[in-house]
Amino acid sequence: MIKKTLAVCILSVLVFSCKREVQKVSDTETVNDSMAKTEVKEASFKPIDTACSTANKTEDYIAALQWYKAKNEKEIAVNSPEKNDRLYEDYVKIRTKYTNCLNGLHQDILDQYTDYRTHEQDSYHLPDNVKKIAGELSKVGLEFRVMGEGLTEIHSVYGYDYAVFKNKVTPDY
Repeated sequence: MIKKTLAVCILSVLVFSCKREVQKVSDTETVNDSMAKTEVKEASFKPIDTACSTANKTEDYIAALQWYKAKNEKEIAVNSPEKNDRLYEDYVKIRTKYTNCLNGLHQDILDQYTDYRTHEQDSYHLPDNVKKIAGELSKVGLEFRVMGEGLTEIHSVYGYDYAVFKNKVTPDY
């Protein structure tokens, strides 16, 4: 019993004695530093909520996906492979959620997508508005994919996530 009490006391002392250092930046450095101004602008962007909403547009989802990719690329460079594994899992969840929101937003296009097919195999004659949306989706590695039986969905381009996390996660990922 005394050993347990002593062990708890020692662990408590070790835990509470660790002090977290806070980096202090003076106001004059922030005003004179152009890099700090740029970082403030980037940090002021807040991505849309991952809950789907009819108020959100394609551009909102694209901007949020680009922001998350840039944020993850910065973190990947400094993290250990184990931390990057967790980062990858979170990234895939967020990307999947935004992709599902885009599928709901463009359901009318997805329902008609197979009607745009020409007589040639894997060839489509897309209207201008669909071409514009496809171009926006390609910026973040998304595409219209015909699943079969007249079903079309928005999916990630094959290998897109691999390119982002290549050699930065543990081998089993």
